[in-house]
Amino acid sequence: MMLGGRHAITALRRAKAASVKDSLPVGLHPAPNQPKKRNKQPEQEFQIAVVETVLERLEALGRLAYAAFSNGFKRSPREAGIAKAMGQRAGAWDLIIFRTDGSGTGFGLELKWGKGETSDNQDEFAERMARIGWRTHVCRTMAEVMTALEQEGIL
Repeated sequence: MMLGGRHAITALRRAKAASVKDSLPVGLHPAPNQPKKRNKQPEQEFQIAVVETVLERLEALGRLAYAAFSNGFKRSPREAGIAKAMGQRAGAWDLIIFRTDGSGTGFGLELKWGKGETSDNQDEFAERMARIGWRTHVCRTMAEVMTALEQEGIL
């Protein structure tokens, strides 16, 4: 069977990866049950967990809609200029939650890890959100995320 387009490219990459792995000396093969390397960005892991375990499920139930801002990535000056021109805002909160009750309102979630604090830009963004009637929550644990969702009437 012939594969075309991206399927052929994916198959080629897998074959190449397998041949590289097979050519490694025996001592250099990864252990079969070796744990994955941990992401050195625990705040990113936390956000992924919130999205995958809570927000996607609540959105599927029609309880909310959400969007994430990708402000936490390093960019070249050119990429930063393009992102700014496209509307990316310094200090935008990690997750913006939209109510589905027809009120046209929502709230922001800023996810922090450990003793992380909000930046001046994030504080200014929170003030802008408050001026339009949106509340904001800083959450450091999944329990705090759940509490924020309860306070907002989502759960």
